[in-house]
Amino acid sequence: DRIKLLQQLSPLLNSSSEQRNTYNMFRFLLKEQGFLSLWRGNLSGCLAIIPSILVKELLDPYIRNFIVRHEPDQKYFLYLIEELTAEFVTTTIRLVLSHPFTVLNIRVASDW
Repeated sequence: DRIKLLQQLSPLLNSSSEQRNTYNMFRFLLKEQGFLSLWRGNLSGCLAIIPSILVKELLDPYIRNFIVRHEPDQKYFLYLIEELTAEFVTTTIRLVLSHPFTVLNIRVASDW
């Protein structure tokens, strides 16, 4: 994952064009920073998943019960709108809570 991120950022980091392919970037990281540098930023990437899972498992049932009021076999259009709204609210909460960890992951992993 770090190699992919560094390849995406390589035009911004002023790296040479020969470092932009995967094999050369892998060799460069091993030579310059060592084997453990491949996992730099991995912990923050793992931490970014935790808020998303907590919202999906703990808050999602409450949000759906609060928003979804109609049965699909009676008023399907209203049910569909309510389901989409509930999914929108859940996804927004998940993204807002996990975004700082994602930014931290990118910042740590892209650090030369």
